[in-house]
Amino acid sequence: MKPTIMLIGLGGLGSITLELLAREEDLGRIVVGSRNAERGMARCNLTRLGAMAQGYAPSISFIPLDLNDKEAVAETVHREAPDVILSTATMQTWWLPDLLPPEQAAVIKSAGFGVWLPVHLTLTLKLMEALREADYRGITLTAPFPDVVNCVLGRLDLAPTCGVGNISQFVPKVRLLAAERLGTPLDAVRVLMVAHHALGPAVVRAQVDNIPPYFLRIEHGGQDVTEAICADQLLLAPYPRTIRPGEPFPHRRNDRAAGPGIFLPQRGAAACAWAQRIAGGLSPHRRPQRRATRAHRGAHSGRGHCHQRAFPSL
Repeated sequence: MKPTIMLIGLGGLGSITLELLAREEDLGRIVVGSRNAERGMARCNLTRLGAMAQGYAPSISFIPLDLNDKEAVAETVHREAPDVILSTATMQTWWLPDLLPPEQAAVIKSAGFGVWLPVHLTLTLKLMEALREADYRGITLTAPFPDVVNCVLGRLDLAPTCGVGNISQFVPKVRLLAAERLGTPLDAVRVLMVAHHALGPAVVRAQVDNIPPYFLRIEHGGQDVTEAICADQLLLAPYPRTIRPGEPFPHRRNDRAAGPGIFLPQRGAAACAWAQRIAGGLSPHRRPQRRATRAHRGAHSGRGHCHQRAFPSL
């Protein structure tokens, strides 16, 4: 029998994960849980149709699920009996500070990640408490900053089975570059790696200051070739990718709502205003007086690049 997976959270990561799961032929039912029923059902419908257009026939069902309601979560898990639970639910996106002008972003980033830990820990903690109440014995995978969140949960005897995260970005890059250097097919290269989330800037953006410790071993045909091909160089080698939200776009240099050199993606303006208030020491819940900027006028008339609405709830 093919396994049933329950996906909790339909934000940016959860939506992408759903698309990938829908194209996995070895999965059985995909049960999707999220607070926003209207948006969740629409997201599931879109994923189902897209997968069908590519020749897949996924079994996707949606259930309203609020991790703040521990009893309801426990009852839902008991009823659906998933073999695997994968949670991507968090209270805010990790790239929110990148929507700010550089000076304000630096204020938030200077505080380190401790400021954001409660944002990622809270819902995962509530999920694990609900799973204990449901006496769930299956596999639980969590995505929101498991490097730290799962350590905290472990101290509370609530640790999930495993976290998922950025190491899945590191390994393909190293494997690809190693195969190119060896002049061999990808299938002949094996990468073994243990690393912390903090290694990300060095691997993804070639920021090589204060690199945290890691373990890396590369095998070719079962033989250790780590030193022979200078594996550390491959790990830290520049490998350009698409621009992240909030980073400069050459053709978009002077948006007054966002600051010089900042491009606001769709749905980003409201979050930018939220983050700006935090950086300035103001309450994020008190609505500032709206200024009739070009971006605001365009948003209301349908002509602008910014849409004045908050991120969809998870």
